[in-house]
Amino acid sequence: MTVRTWPLGVLGYLVTWCNDDNEVLMYSSPPRSRLFRRRVSIGPHRITLGKTPLAALPSPNAEDCGPWFELGARRFSYAEEHYFGNPGGYLRWVVGMSDAGSPLTPPVGCNGDAWAAEDVAAFRHAARTNSVLVIGPAIDTEGVLPRGIAPDLDTVRLLELRHPIRVALTTRYYAAKAAVERWEERKREVREGPLA
Repeated sequence: MTVRTWPLGVLGYLVTWCNDDNEVLMYSSPPRSRLFRRRVSIGPHRITLGKTPLAALPSPNAEDCGPWFELGARRFSYAEEHYFGNPGGYLRWVVGMSDAGSPLTPPVGCNGDAWAAEDVAAFRHAARTNSVLVIGPAIDTEGVLPRGIAPDLDTVRLLELRHPIRVALTTRYYAAKAAVERWEERKREVREGPLA
């Protein structure tokens, strides 16, 4: 599979996983900014990224569809899978938290392979969904989750994501500043006269 990540300015990312024929098998679009409040339909449910808590969706069945979690020294992720059959278009929806998204709520309390049910419930109530991964029927999620819910932070953290308006204003500012400096230099030369 080929993974492609496109920055959406300063607002978010679009990540696609494609096969050799460039057919999209799954995609994700996590927000980077609180201004990017994308509404997403997940089967019969409707959520707003960065705003809706994970608890607004049904609890995942721990045996079949997560949750998957990971908490390291500087990286974290949490993912849970939802499947709604025909109302969900026979797609699988993975929602959760990614360190590349916004807002950030690390799954504190997950130690080792076990995480108590009450800790999962408390985390789901406090955490706002910042990532959604839409998966077609041909993908095995075990090798992808929990990190695959969004772009790899080490890949995108050094991207220079400049806002186009800021770039345009900065360019005009420096062009105007250079023009004023040239005009003042010419004025000074006229006042001082030609050097002998």
